[in-house]
Amino acid sequence: MNGINIPNVTVNIIPPVTEFSPVDGRQYMVECLLDQNQLMLTIHQNSNHKRYTFTKEIPFLLIAEWVYQLGQYAIIGKVMNSENQSSINENVEKALMIMVNGDRKFFKYFPWLLEAPIYIQFYNEDNQIVTNYYGSPRRWILKERKEIVR
Repeated sequence: MNGINIPNVTVNIIPPVTEFSPVDGRQYMVECLLDQNQLMLTIHQNSNHKRYTFTKEIPFLLIAEWVYQLGQYAIIGKVMNSENQSSINENVEKALMIMVNGDRKFFKYFPWLLEAPIYIQFYNEDNQIVTNYYGSPRRWILKERKEIVR
């Protein structure tokens, strides 16, 4: 997922999801297809998505969902990665930048969600599940702006 150009990412919003609703059950799927230049963000509701079978045509896949827990909303996600495990953090960071910036209008309706925590799970080299904290959506909006300025 090297050299991502955010404006060239395809964003699909599948009804009944809109730019401003719902929060509960709102899911994101960031796919990197075999041709590393093909990136797709799909925003849908958890009851609408198709079951994914992980294949070699999709070397990186991030699926994340808004979840209400312990009195606050959080983004909880999972990564499926067939690429080098050492590059997983870099790929997750780029996928989060795509996810948050692809749904920027949503955050105009719910600005308090810009401070929601993001937790992503993946398998490490020892085949154990690891959960990492990746900041908040605000971090990824600001990071994308800094990279455009460069």
